[in-house]
Amino acid sequence: MNLFLRKFQRLKDKYTRRYVYNHIFPYKADYFNSYWDEIISLGYNCEVTARLEDVFGDKFSHFLFTWSYEYDRELFLKALEELGNFSNEDYTVLPWGMIQNNRYQIGFHSRYPKNELFNEDKSLTPAVSAAIEELKSRVKYLAEKLENIFRQNKKVLFVIKLEYTGCNKDIEYIMKLNELIKKKFSCSNPEYKLLVVISRKNYPKLDLLYDKFPDNVDIGVVNAFAPDSDVLNGGDIIGWKRLLKKYIEYKF
Repeated sequence: MNLFLRKFQRLKDKYTRRYVYNHIFPYKADYFNSYWDEIISLGYNCEVTARLEDVFGDKFSHFLFTWSYEYDRELFLKALEELGNFSNEDYTVLPWGMIQNNRYQIGFHSRYPKNELFNEDKSLTPAVSAAIEELKSRVKYLAEKLENIFRQNKKVLFVIKLEYTGCNKDIEYIMKLNELIKKKFSCSNPEYKLLVVISRKNYPKLDLLYDKFPDNVDIGVVNAFAPDSDVLNGGDIIGWKRLLKKYIEYKF
């Protein structure tokens, strides 16, 4: 296939897919009476947020982990448990422009563009101090906002994307996360759902995950996750929409 035909095929594939997920699956929560009071992304990266916004629109609001990258999932559990500590931590600017909380190894998007944080020789600019202070303030607010959710008797859908590390390890991790969420709610019988999304491409034995969890934990499957370099437009977008659509008018 010559160069022209290859370019034409790529454009055709791109816009065919865009048409499909914008027109065949155009549902947004604005057009539905959604069951949930809050829909909260727990990461591990921004792909979850992008797909939730596709489906739930304005019903989906931003919390601490909405636009973040969690580099260590065990430290993420610690971060979720210790939401009140975020404002007191040290932060480091990462080479790609995100700012990392060093204690929990979670990267957050800066309000300052990368070219304002780095000089041409890759040294840091004076703007870094202001960027870190702005992020500290924002993270503190979002952590308190999330902590406040746990003090209320709301119907909450939590969504987390899980990379495969071994079936038994993943089962143990999901159970720990669910128990932590349950413990953080102040009410005795919280009404929430934890949706754990996994990739069929990376998960060798999907059937081993089923029937392992309490009723408030669901395992959702998409064909493939987006690469970190293209979380907004990559991956199985249609699969995400088809999966999340089930939760628009969900009933316990």
